[in-house]
Amino acid sequence: MSCCGSRRAALNQTTGLRSAPLHATASGLSVAMSPGDPAAQGQRVALTYSGPVPMVLPSPSGGRPYAMQEAGQSLTVDARDAVALLHTGLFSRA
Repeated sequence: MSCCGSRRAALNQTTGLRSAPLHATASGLSVAMSPGDPAAQGQRVALTYSGPVPMVLPSPSGGRPYAMQEAGQSLTVDARDAVALLHTGLFSRA
């Protein structure tokens, strides 16, 4: 019986897909990035909120919180936050 870590490594080798490491912080999730990554250079990404209720989420990178009023609302987020927010399942790319 093989461990799931070796299965994940084999999948990455066959598909070429890799995921950014996520780290838990006091404010939620953060994504590890290299300094040359465009997301680390202050770019913005457009997302659409699809959650069922209004909510305020903290910025995973420690910036300002994001307030969503209704499903279908578009918002522009710090690129460093986009991956973590997409992982919640409450957002999609606009």
